[in-house]
Amino acid sequence: MIPVSELDLANEQPPLPKHIEHGYLVYTSPFERAVKTLKMLSLTSALMSIASAPVMVVLAQDMPLPGRLAIAGTVLVFGISTTLVLTHFLRSYVIRIFAKRDTNAAVTPNATSEEQASEQYKMTVQTFNLFGRPVYTQARHADFQPLHSRLFNNTRMTTVDKNGQP
Repeated sequence: MIPVSELDLANEQPPLPKHIEHGYLVYTSPFERAVKTLKMLSLTSALMSIASAPVMVVLAQDMPLPGRLAIAGTVLVFGISTTLVLTHFLRSYVIRIFAKRDTNAAVTPNATSEEQASEQYKMTVQTFNLFGRPVYTQARHADFQPLHSRLFNNTRMTTVDKNGQP
């Protein structure tokens, strides 16, 4: 991975392959396949619990109806809640990061070269949604902040409006 500050300001290209839409690939997650497989497995188990609950109510005739409904409800709650919890914890897991020079960025006169590099690059972050499909979020490099207080993620990306307000 090449830090954005090492990408020079004289329009030289980093030595990484270019992604057509989002810029240059600067980070790839080592666990992309595992995360996607886990999300697909979790989604499949949730769909199976949704499909099996009515079948359990209809086919288990030797049990009273309240018992069948309680078991089917428990299966439904467990199957759906585990998928939602997994999605919540993995929503901020970054799969890929792309960097692209922002040609519209204003140059700050007294800024250091690292601050200029931070302002001149737009970063595109790829994560997965509930169904394992890629979601792309774009922000300036300066919007990334180290984060040490949250479990399961290590960066925070703040979105800033046109007036510079978070």
